[in-house]
Amino acid sequence: MYVDTWRQKIERVGSLNYPEEARGKIYDSLQLSVTINADGSIAGIEFDRRSNYPIINAAAERIVRMAGPYA
Repeated sequence: MYVDTWRQKIERVGSLNYPEEARGKIYDSLQLSVTINADGSIAGIEFDRRSNYPIINAAAERIVRMAGPYA
């Protein structure tokens, strides 16, 4: 339940803050591992698999940071 709620929050924030220059033009996937402190702050973000597009990688990291703090 926690992971699903976390994912939904990221998707909601991501939809509102996706880079305009990539919206509808660039599609790719990536995978991140996010470590969260007990207070909900982010302890670390690591790319397990990067996108082929640097703009997507930067946006993903920025969106995860913007969506904090977490439960």
